[in-house]
Amino acid sequence: MVSLLWVLMVGVVLADDCDVPLIDITFGGIASSKTDTFEECKALCRDVDECEAVVYHTWGLLNKSCFLKNTGLLQFRIPNPFTKAAFKPCLSLEGPCKAGEYKESRLVCRECPAGTFSRAGASECSKCFKQVENAKMKSIPAGDGTSFEKAAQACLEDVECGGVACQKKKGADQCFVASGSEYAKQKAWYSFINEC
Repeated sequence: MVSLLWVLMVGVVLADDCDVPLIDITFGGIASSKTDTFEECKALCRDVDECEAVVYHTWGLLNKSCFLKNTGLLQFRIPNPFTKAAFKPCLSLEGPCKAGEYKESRLVCRECPAGTFSRAGASECSKCFKQVENAKMKSIPAGDGTSFEKAAQACLEDVECGGVACQKKKGADQCFVASGSEYAKQKAWYSFINEC
């Protein structure tokens, strides 16, 4: 009995809050579902604002059951040889990065260097846009444009985006997000075809 408790204590001490083996959480249940992996269970929690922790069952009748938890007064971490848990903020930090960022390490997202971009969830940044001079993308919205950086960021967050078209203007050029990748030759315009 003493050796089992020793194993439990060592496991808890060595784990970070993204993967705490042999731990269950009393009360605070928000929702539950079956997931194939612990990673899928943690991803469910990232999408729910109230979720502050997860418990994932690894054996028995509840095998592959994922329980989303919210902390409260009567919530305690208790030993359970058939579960593992993860807690925010570690849970959120471990997740995918936003568009325009890349994963520097397991828990750290960094902004892409100037001139490079990424889609949400990317592990690296790249030069996503191929520039075409004297070209205007065919399907751009009417209205005022924005800076290239803002248009490129919006484009990378939209899976339907085909690129960015910019009109040369005195002062600052005006750029627009295009829904397709077709373009036509036109002076005073330049376009960036999305290749991410």
